Amino acid sequence: MKIKSYFNSTILCAVIFGWCGQLQAQTSWSAFNDFWLNVPATGGNGNFTRTDWINNAGIFPYDTGLTTPNAWSYAGGNFNGVGAPSAVGTYVSGDNLLSLTSGGNFAGPGASYLLGGQDYLIGYNDNYGKAGLPNAQSVIGKYTKEWFEGSPNYTANTGGVNNKYLWLQGTGLSSSTDGLGALLTWTAPTAGTYTFSGSYVNGNYSPTSSTTFAIVDNSSATLLARQTLPVSSAVSTFNFSKTYNQGDVVQFQVGNRDSGQGSPLGLEVNIIPEPSSGALLTAGLCALMLIRLHRRLRGIDI
Repeated sequence: MKIKSYFNSTILCAVIFGWCGQLQAQTSWSAFNDFWLNVPATGGNGNFTRTDWINNAGIFPYDTGLTTPNAWSYAGGNFNGVGAPSAVGTYVSGDNLLSLTSGGNFAGPGASYLLGGQDYLIGYNDNYGKAGLPNAQSVIGKYTKEWFEGSPNYTANTGGVNNKYLWLQGTGLSSSTDGLGALLTWTAPTAGTYTFSGSYVNGNYSPTSSTTFAIVDNSSATLLARQTLPVSSAVSTFNFSKTYNQGDVVQFQVGNRDSGQGSPLGLEVNIIPEPSSGALLTAGLCALMLIRLHRRLRGIDI
């Protein structure tokens, strides 16, 4: 009956291993993979609507069809210097945190474009119209192709597939402020220490269109000091770790100092939690339990 005993012990070990695995389970976050859309996104030069986003999930490249909010969120930020910061690099909240929707009086009908075949740009743009510029929009979206010279990674990936960058594009008001920015935010779902890594690159929207970028959190800590990215600048990277409480917020802020719609920023962000001492202790205890149970049950006849 040794074989049966060994079989039973293996099953029990597998059950305990699965239980331990649940205790150790960790979640990672990707701004690109986790992108979600819960506004209509009803317009553009060739629509790729929210209905298309849902219906083509798993069919079109990198189309997840996600519509339920998660740890990521999308907003505009006021950096006009009037009752607000004049540059990215300062955490914004309250009236200086602006909603992005699917369109508006100044922003046009929506950030939604079918680029041909299975390639698309879909996302959010501003509905506040404070720029007063008919063609100016702040945009945050997901796109699948570097299709023209103003798309973020076109210089390095001409006509290629985009598999990691979100499109963040602010609205410039003047050469002295960062205007109406685009904000990608992440909210810590649980307390813990997290490692943030990624890359960013200017979209070269025009010969003079630089882009500004900074990373801050709700404790007013500067995680990446304000960067000015000129046209044709190389891809830059970041990597840091920080401990947060549940509900703490990290803002990835994009602005520009043009007098209209600025150059987009291609932004890649990946976040992983570091294992706590408690999780490591649990993993060790689970391993010991498996070893002892396996040795004991191998010597028992059933």
